[in-house]
This record gives sequence, structure tokens and C-alpha cells, in this order.
Amino acid sequence: MANKVRLTICGSSYVISTNESEDYMQNLAERLNLDMNELMSSSNSVSITTAAIMTALNYRDELEKASGSADNMRRWRMPPPPRWLPRSCAAKTPPCAKRWTTCTAVP
Repeated sequence: MANKVRLTICGSSYVISTNESEDYMQNLAERLNLDMNELMSSSNSVSITTAAIMTALNYRDELEKASGSADNMRRWRMPPPPRWLPRSCAAKTPPCAKRWTTCTAVP
């Protein structure tokens, strides 16, 4: 069920209908408010609209970079252990454990 949450950003109030908690939405609004106010205080010529666009671009940039990092981590895989790995690797504390994160006995 959607919650109606009142948010204040740069002096304007907005009522948002969301499935997220009110605390979560208030935290997002506080961060947005701080980031936009920081931009507007850096120059007298920065309007609320310009601050909103620049903040949105910054957030989108953060999202793209975080998504790219996550994709790279998902693609990275540990190579399989070599076929010559000793059978002792099947033991609970194999001697090869210091070299390999996974240990598979060779049949």
C-alpha cells in the first residue's frame, strides 16, 4: 500500500505517493536538499532549476559508476584450481588452502 509523504526541498513542499517508508523518503529529501543548497550557495547565479538538474546529473553519474563496478565484480570469477592440485585438498584443512579460495579434489 502506498504511503503519502510530505517532503520539503529548497523551501517547496511536495507530497509523494510511495511504497517506501517515510523515514527513507525523508532521508532522500534531506540529502537532495543539502546537495542542492550547496550548489546554490556556491554561486548567486545558480537557480533552483539549475541546482536540481546538476544534482540529478551528479546522482545519475554516481549510479552509473556504482552499476559499472557491480557489473565488473559479477563478471570476475576465480579461475579453477589446476588439475595437478594434490588430493589432500579434499581434507577439511588442506595444505593448499593458503593458495586457493576454493579447493576441489581431482578424481
